[in-house]
Amino acid sequence: MILAVIAISFVVKCCLCFQPIINSTLDYNVTYSFDITNDIEWILGFHDSNINNTDVDVPPTIWISSNATVSAPLMIVARQPKRMLSWQLPMVVESESGEKTFQTVSRTLCHDIIGHTRQGFTGGFTQRDIGPLVTVSTASPEPIQFSIRVSYQDFFYLDHQRSYNFNITPSEPRYFYYNFTTNTLLKENTNNYETVILEVTSDDEICMTVSIQNVSCPVFDTNQDVTFRGFYETVNKKGGITIPKYKFPYGFYIVFVAKSDDYQCTSFTGFQSGNIERIKNISLIIKPSITHSEYVRAVIITLAAIGGFYVVFGLSYFLCSVRSHIPRQMAYAPEHFPSTPSSSNNIQDVASVAESVSIDESEYDTLDEVEMMRK
Repeated sequence: MILAVIAISFVVKCCLCFQPIINSTLDYNVTYSFDITNDIEWILGFHDSNINNTDVDVPPTIWISSNATVSAPLMIVARQPKRMLSWQLPMVVESESGEKTFQTVSRTLCHDIIGHTRQGFTGGFTQRDIGPLVTVSTASPEPIQFSIRVSYQDFFYLDHQRSYNFNITPSEPRYFYYNFTTNTLLKENTNNYETVILEVTSDDEICMTVSIQNVSCPVFDTNQDVTFRGFYETVNKKGGITIPKYKFPYGFYIVFVAKSDDYQCTSFTGFQSGNIERIKNISLIIKPSITHSEYVRAVIITLAAIGGFYVVFGLSYFLCSVRSHIPRQMAYAPEHFPSTPSSSNNIQDVASVAESVSIDESEYDTLDEVEMMRK
């Protein structure tokens, strides 16, 4: 009984010492700085006052930086009306060359595009401006400073045949949305937008993962889980992916995550890029695939080239074989050419000589000696 009273009093004391601070008047695109310890929890509410509570169709991005340590990290939880995203700061990224920590993290929140599309929002998702509610806490008894900002990406919806440039780091991934239905309004017979080609280029050697994911939440945009959904490839300088519409009828997310080392691109742990912060510059463009007529034309040209090669090769072989073959001609002897003795006459002469030689069998003792004499 006494122990129960002591425990209850301890919990009440802790609750009295723990002071959640609520600030729900924060605006987008403004960087705020706060101090925090283990007896303070910040609950920060963000709203975009510039749009006057109108509909928006771009998910917000939360950027946060701190001097916290791995032993006493910051715990960040971002809440939305139907989902939640959490992470810690500093972020620890594992790699073949060891663990690396990053003091700055940027995460883009997710909206359920499929859910809104099924409800009749054909132009993508529309979400009333209910900004994220961000909770920041720590177990550190020492004061920790952190800065936080909520903003929108410069571009989120991608258009075809347009180049986009941006930067990423291992702790600051980016993802974008491409919708096939926007291409149905084009009605361009010369281009095939039922299948598109994503081309990615970069001017540095930093390794990254490019992932194509379905438009559902959550979005896997960290090094630990980026390969869990869809299909992906590792890229350092240049890469490309062909994406058909039948696999992503509601469009798809393109997720870019930088690696903390270059092992997955070079298979060599000894080489590390001189860019310590691992900031990678990326350029992307989405192009239409070839049309059916272009595909048929390419097949016909290929088969014609192969057939022409065989025809030329066959004619060349035939002509060369005809030139190198010289038929043998018979040379007839003239009528006045002296004749040579025939072999039959020689045989008859030898036989007559053999008959003229007589052997007296009485002069030999045995038949073997007679036979030897005849030979």
